[in-house]
Amino acid sequence: MKIKFLLVFIFCHLFNHSYADSPVWKVSKGDEYLYLGGTIHLLGQSDYPLPPGFNQAYRNAEKIVLETDIQKIKSPEFTQILMGHAMYPPGKDLKKVLRPKTFKALKAHLESRGIPIEAMLNFKIGMVIVSLSTIELQRLGVAGTGVDEFFNNKAIADKKRLDYLETPTQQVIFIADMGQGMENKIVEHTLRDLVSLPKLLKQLKFSWRSGNNEKINEIVIAPFKKDYPEVYKALLVKRNNHWIPHIETMLRTAEVELVLVGALHLVGEDGILKQLLERGYQIEKL
Repeated sequence: MKIKFLLVFIFCHLFNHSYADSPVWKVSKGDEYLYLGGTIHLLGQSDYPLPPGFNQAYRNAEKIVLETDIQKIKSPEFTQILMGHAMYPPGKDLKKVLRPKTFKALKAHLESRGIPIEAMLNFKIGMVIVSLSTIELQRLGVAGTGVDEFFNNKAIADKKRLDYLETPTQQVIFIADMGQGMENKIVEHTLRDLVSLPKLLKQLKFSWRSGNNEKINEIVIAPFKKDYPEVYKALLVKRNNHWIPHIETMLRTAEVELVLVGALHLVGEDGILKQLLERGYQIEKL
């Protein structure tokens, strides 16, 4: 099955059922261990309750570690930072970056959703793709609280410690600068993918909830790596490699952490689980 570019952003916005396994793993070496969970950043009400491994790991964890600080992302100050990185500089916009045919197709799609092209004209391609995916998820009723925000809120209420793998600014730079030089290809593929999005999401829901990383790799990661190698490196590999030392540091402490990252970061040859396994850690699925 050929990769759908859109799924790299919204791959895990799935629907709810119960399974014996979970997308949560216990990582250990000797007496020290932590939990590592693959998350979905947006969910619908029907996605809850979450797979049982999440609650098991949360109960045992003393600290919750997220990709980034969700509270800061919601602040007015961060909105200003976001605009600075997410938008083209003066004199450059989508109309100048995209071919006329591609721009016309994007404009028509947005208008079909009641959104004028002017609302996105100055945004970089990475932010446009995120926006397109979010709009479709809202139409499907799958754009509510995700796993990360759910446990962020729960940790605050329970007074559990919170920590982060990267800053909000680092995260937005990764996304905003993605796809430079291949803007037409990315937009064209995304617009095609939106048509089959509901079917694709249903095909992948079982793989995520049961932690079937082999299937996720087959359907999403391997084709993505082949078709978009530079984006793959920037969005997944570079960040995985940056996070590994932080995770290893946690594994040398007595404190038990629950580390929550987007599910695609755990999958494939460059995934965090494979890298930890190669470093001699024991991996056990909950």
